[in-house]
Amino acid sequence: RKFTSHPTCATYDIDSIEQAFMKTELYSLIEKYPSVQPLNKASLNDGNLNGTYCSSYNHLIRTQGLSIWGQPGGRPVRSKIDGAIKDQIKKGRENLKPEGFSLFPD
Repeated sequence: RKFTSHPTCATYDIDSIEQAFMKTELYSLIEKYPSVQPLNKASLNDGNLNGTYCSSYNHLIRTQGLSIWGQPGGRPVRSKIDGAIKDQIKKGRENLKPEGFSLFPD
């Protein structure tokens, strides 16, 4: 199935946003400590930010059919951790006021 771009996406220069994030004090502080450096990635499965990582990966998604999971054709098989996360999200939605539902999408 082919997805179209959301019109808002074209209004942002994701390389500029990535580069601006890399210039922040938070990014610099995280880079000093190897045990937390993975926080400076888009996900634990992604490569290191380099100023153009996001746009390069976006290009691979569009041209090679990679999913956001980095694999052709879609998401890999769900693991037990996926189920645990889903259960925790359900628990997080319990007793929320309606204005808080957007924090825990279905």
